[in-house]
Amino acid sequence: MCFSQRLLLAVYALLSMAAVLQAPGTQGTLHYARATLGCTLAGALLAARHVWLQGASGAIPVCPVPIGRVFEQSWSEAARQLLLGGPECSSLTWSFLDLTLPEWSLLAFLLLAVPPLSCLLAYRFRTLARS
Repeated sequence: MCFSQRLLLAVYALLSMAAVLQAPGTQGTLHYARATLGCTLAGALLAARHVWLQGASGAIPVCPVPIGRVFEQSWSEAARQLLLGGPECSSLTWSFLDLTLPEWSLLAFLLLAVPPLSCLLAYRFRTLARS
């Protein structure tokens, strides 16, 4: 799950950089805003699941395979493992200010959702004001 969150963060960064470098018009900006918002929402969902797994007591049967062996399986099984997690997904190994890494990731994804969401809402309010 950590790998999937990092991948979504990288896609968000690449989309944001492409939007800045391309400087698209209104429709292009909306497309980039929707794509980056999708990345942040997917990342927030994965981080929330990771937080939930860390809070669950007992053994987690959903986390059977380490990340190194995930890609030795079929693509569908690898995708399922990347979305559901690995054996280390329920361990608490690091915290800062009493928040674990998945909790910080969840907070970061929620904060990263603010710019594209504000762009989409501003466009919506402008179109409503013109009507």
